[in-house]
Amino acid sequence: MLVKSPYLPLRASYRESPPDAHVFEHLAKHMDIHSYRRQYAQALYQYYTQGRELPPVQGRLKRNTYDRDAAERVSWSLGHNRIDVVLRHYLR
Repeated sequence: MLVKSPYLPLRASYRESPPDAHVFEHLAKHMDIHSYRRQYAQALYQYYTQGRELPPVQGRLKRNTYDRDAAERVSWSLGHNRIDVVLRHYLR
């Protein structure tokens, strides 16, 4: 299901590109890409959950401490397709 996101507008040029095409030609070495991905993942999670708090930083996660559907959608958006990676590294 495609949901409109205020963070990444779809452009025709992206849809027409081959799946393995690079979005950017070059990235500066000093850029901390994972911090940007984390910030994006957290904003997207809160968008999908309509402002719900992020999962707790410490402790074992229980099912009622996060929205599984939103976490799965964020995981898919980041290209991981593994909810455990998103919960462990991006949303906490």
